[in-house]
Amino acid sequence: MSSNSESYLDWADKGRSSFLIYLIGFILIVLFWLLLGEFFSAPIRSLVQSGFGESVAGTLLTDFSSFLPALIVVPLATKYLLARPWWSFGFPNLRPDFSVFALAVLVSLAVSLLVTLGFGLTGLLQIKLQLPNAREFLIVLAISCVGFLVQTSAEEFLFRGYLTQFARRFFTSPLLFIGIPSLLFAAPHFANVASARGHWYALLPYLAPGVLIGWFAYRTGALWVAIGLHWANNLGNMVLVGTDIDSLPTVAPIVVSQPTFEMATALTLVSTALIFAIMEFLLRKKRGTHAKLVL
Repeated sequence: MSSNSESYLDWADKGRSSFLIYLIGFILIVLFWLLLGEFFSAPIRSLVQSGFGESVAGTLLTDFSSFLPALIVVPLATKYLLARPWWSFGFPNLRPDFSVFALAVLVSLAVSLLVTLGFGLTGLLQIKLQLPNAREFLIVLAISCVGFLVQTSAEEFLFRGYLTQFARRFFTSPLLFIGIPSLLFAAPHFANVASARGHWYALLPYLAPGVLIGWFAYRTGALWVAIGLHWANNLGNMVLVGTDIDSLPTVAPIVVSQPTFEMATALTLVSTALIFAIMEFLLRKKRGTHAKLVL
């Protein structure tokens, strides 16, 4: 099968691409992810508790291990169920593009850091600086760099990869084949709508980044930028900027004190808009980007 596609979305109708086959693949991916995730994480949880106890590093190791199966099951479903090259769920070919990956990481980290500091300087957020324990910080940084790469790659394989191709197979509008996976990506956070007294904007902190990432997967024709943006966002929120209401004690040097939901939403939307503008500018200057801008 030819691999001369310009975009990974060109593979959407290749191989076995009926609605039923895509749906079966999605169900199998989710089931195997859940089952194998527990299989992977259970022994690691035991090892972690003996070595790290209930520390931040130990919790992260256990959480990250459950994402390992998705790195396997999505390529396997693509190869054996869709009957296509295993990498075609998210890449037009086997040539990596580390330059756009690095660009996405740098832009996302810089924007997140600067916007947070800007909100702090203007008084919109209460920010305090802390000097974390160097040993603990370095351990969490090392685990987070690898672990978040596994986690975000797994999620991008499924949402911006498999599910976006699934939607693209049957819809031609980017509004739909980007929007549908973005809604599914935000779906686990629907409970926030109830906690926010039914206000729909409770989904915005999850929906807006999903749309942004989906757009750049479409824009560039591969998942390199998507993984870079997602990885940098999660990594930055763990090791650069944290809050004093995080479920895990933050080791970040910049701590946002008691942020309101509305302000956290505003922070996310401003960061998302700036990342979009900067990445679009840089990608337009960069020669050889893959995607055609068709709306």
